[in-house]
Amino acid sequence: MITSIISHGVVTTPKLLAQEIVFQHGHYSVIGFKSILESNGLKLTHKQREAVIEQVLNQLTRQATIFFKPCETIKFDAASAEAAINNQFKEE
Repeated sequence: MITSIISHGVVTTPKLLAQEIVFQHGHYSVIGFKSILESNGLKLTHKQREAVIEQVLNQLTRQATIFFKPCETIKFDAASAEAAINNQFKEE
């Protein structure tokens, strides 16, 4: 069961949880993904975590497209971001 980090205890979807994480933490949601989950008491299964990670990357890609569109030199690398998130869970 995935619960909201804004409305504690309310069941939510991976997409809505990802939106909450990205809107609250911005690009820190990549390097601090595991600590964000832990600090909010979220214990996700591997499958749930993968779904949330996918949605976080989608949200960040959309934001980068909107905000960095006028600037050709700044790009969001979703593959590197995914690797950075997955490296946080290597011990598990």
